[in-house]
Amino acid sequence: MSKGTSAELEQEIKIIVSKIIKVDESRIDPDANIFSEYGVDSLLGVEILAGLDKKYGLDIPEQKIREMKTLNDIIRIAKELISKKAIPVITFDMSKGTSEYWRKLIRADEAASEDFLKEFRSPLEVFRPLFFAIIDLLCKFYFQIKVIGLTNIPKTPPYIIAPNHSSALDQTMVSYTIGKEKREQLYTLTVKHFYDRPVARVFMKIAANVMRIDSEKDFFPALRAAVKVLKLGRSVYINPEGTRSESGKLLPFRVGVGMLAAETGVPIVPAYIEGTFKSMPPGSSFPKPSEVTVTFGKPIYMDGYIKMKQTEKAYDVYKAITDELFKRVSSLKVRKENL
Repeated sequence: MSKGTSAELEQEIKIIVSKIIKVDESRIDPDANIFSEYGVDSLLGVEILAGLDKKYGLDIPEQKIREMKTLNDIIRIAKELISKKAIPVITFDMSKGTSEYWRKLIRADEAASEDFLKEFRSPLEVFRPLFFAIIDLLCKFYFQIKVIGLTNIPKTPPYIIAPNHSSALDQTMVSYTIGKEKREQLYTLTVKHFYDRPVARVFMKIAANVMRIDSEKDFFPALRAAVKVLKLGRSVYINPEGTRSESGKLLPFRVGVGMLAAETGVPIVPAYIEGTFKSMPPGSSFPKPSEVTVTFGKPIYMDGYIKMKQTEKAYDVYKAITDELFKRVSSLKVRKENL
């Protein structure tokens, strides 16, 4: 098709955005921030660009994501890229197959080398056996730890462990319960808020193989790292809430975990951690004695969702996975309370 008039193109883009964010086009203020005004999360913002990328056969650079705040920004970016095309724009069915754009962003098809893992290992690991020997004593006599459903974790990686998060103790409790062999193959995504604290970072590197994630400004480097870790046959620990709950109650899950699983094809192991919030809630500097229970649910396998990607918008598939994960983690909480 021809590029059409500027007004026609703007209206077409507005319709595309409206369908993706599920807001009637008449209600969209072109100058309003779509993230704060219409509840669009960062990954749904990427889906908008994925839709445009598919619709017009564009190759939208990653840096454009950070420029996109309003509908007018989206229109400007699309018109700028369309005007640079040397051949007429060809339109595709943008409701299907947007996964390709996401795969480009996370570099899902790039080869990965074992040397890559060295970036997340630390000389401080020499203290890890001593650290977990101390944790072993604490878990037996101080926390009274229980583990349920350990056999639900696949015997060998790759897989994703996705628990709730309400305490600084959470990752250590999960790492302790899965045992040394699985622990050494587990790589943990950690938000920069904690990773950038020098003392906290020392303890993190002793206890785990940690990967820093900037969930506010640029989360793609960490997601790319996680993709490579999984491709290399290791496992990833990710908090689907994206932050620590201040109340101990489950927060909404972010869609990144669904995207990571769908585009790597690895299963997600839901988990629920009970008792760590009571022992060491946010703001505490030292844990109190408490019974702690870590419950692992049956894995969520990706076969059906990978088929869905052929006919559904990628974001909708990632959201469906994330919603299922939230339901599974919530059910583990209810199960624990009914024991």
